[in-house]
Amino acid sequence: MKKKSKIIAIISVIIVLLLSTAIIHLLQHKDSKDVILSLSSFQSDNEYQYDNIKWQSSVQEVQKNLPYSLERDTYRESGSDTIAYYKAKNKHILDGQSGAASFEFVKDQLKIVQLSFHLDDDADQWFEKQVTKLQELYGTEYVKSENSSEQLHLKSIGYRWDKNNTSLQFVMLSGDNRNPSAIFSVGVK
Repeated sequence: MKKKSKIIAIISVIIVLLLSTAIIHLLQHKDSKDVILSLSSFQSDNEYQYDNIKWQSSVQEVQKNLPYSLERDTYRESGSDTIAYYKAKNKHILDGQSGAASFEFVKDQLKIVQLSFHLDDDADQWFEKQVTKLQELYGTEYVKSENSSEQLHLKSIGYRWDKNNTSLQFVMLSGDNRNPSAIFSVGVK
């Protein structure tokens, strides 16, 4: 009988250890999944949004609505405003390109979500494809701008769509001594 009790105790300990390991593994890998983006998901409630998260939401409210967690990146004060930047650990994928997401909170209220992409060799084609999709989804852009600096060997092209009190922007930067990058942002004015 004692032998049977010892076996049951050992099996119980093994089960608890396995369950604990599984839970720890799940918690550690919550933020390891890539986030697949769709350009059609940046509009709801007749305004531009990110992942249906309401503007002016607090950090805690945003955290509750995301399937991944954010970590505080930088913090600064600008006049009477406090500005905090949070970043997602997860890679954000848009049509094959990998990017990073950051969230800007002014006075603990969500103001801007920015996705930054370091582009591959087909940067121009990828960017134009995204612009075409955005135009199909959201209509003709409100503003299109092209700038260049011969001194810095930089070129930028950007598009902006406005809806009510919100804005969606898509900009590509390229140059002779710089890998091309794109910045997609959505924010409240």
